[in-house]
Amino acid sequence: MNKKLNLSIICLIFILILTGCANEESNNDVNLSDEESNNDVNLSDIENPYGESPITLRNIITEKTEYLGEKVVVGPVVVQYHNVERGSYTVYPILGFYKNLGTPQSDRDVSIEVFYDNVENKSKWINLKTSDDPIIFLEGQINFYSNNNKPYIYAIDIKQYDYNNHKNRDDKISDIENPYGESSITLRNIIAEKIEYLGEEVVVEPVVVQFHNIERGSYTVYPILGFYENLGTPQSDRDVSIEVFYDNVENKSKWINLKTSDDPIILVKGVVLYYSNNNKPYIYAIDIKQYDY
Repeated sequence: MNKKLNLSIICLIFILILTGCANEESNNDVNLSDEESNNDVNLSDIENPYGESPITLRNIITEKTEYLGEKVVVGPVVVQYHNVERGSYTVYPILGFYKNLGTPQSDRDVSIEVFYDNVENKSKWINLKTSDDPIIFLEGQINFYSNNNKPYIYAIDIKQYDYNNHKNRDDKISDIENPYGESSITLRNIIAEKIEYLGEEVVVEPVVVQFHNIERGSYTVYPILGFYENLGTPQSDRDVSIEVFYDNVENKSKWINLKTSDDPIILVKGVVLYYSNNNKPYIYAIDIKQYDY
């Protein structure tokens, strides 16, 4: 009798342990689901920079005939694969992507190839880091592949969403120490007082590299605070940009391979010269240093 009672008690304890584990797993699942939901809510609040109603990738795929040849706004979408030879990204719906914690297996049928060959600042998109799962918006035209009649997008313009904390980054950026130990001048000063600086060796304030022209061996750089205050889109400072040529810099190979997709910050020492055709200033760099934040 005692043996039977002991066996019953052991069975009861075992059942209680299993029940407790099941409840714990259930609670964990709820927490994970809540966490994903919160992430998705934040991402779904991303503002569209084109100011138009975007269409979803699923709509493009299911109603492809309606959109053939049309200019559309898409995004936010996640870039997952980059085919440099084809000049294209494979993009996925942002919410489907993040609900699957970075692996959009359930939305494999909802992906579209985006070609960036005709985008103005093409060099930036060739160097985009896909390992960071970048989020982009794009404006483009819908076309079909001739072999399978599936839609793809021929991009006219692409914008990247930067979900870093710009305010905190600005605070750090404004405290960048000048490694050359000399007083730096601003791009605006160089442009406004170009005659004063012609042929002079100068140290330039920290600047953001936005465009890289490998054929010319140059960067187009912008004032750093103006750039970040505009959340990565220096439209308001378009008149305050200067081309920096790095052909004569000692470690030239490093600067040829600089990744511009990260909006790198550089400090430049160089000589101010003028273009012969329009009398605008540019900088012939003697030395460049990159700021690592």
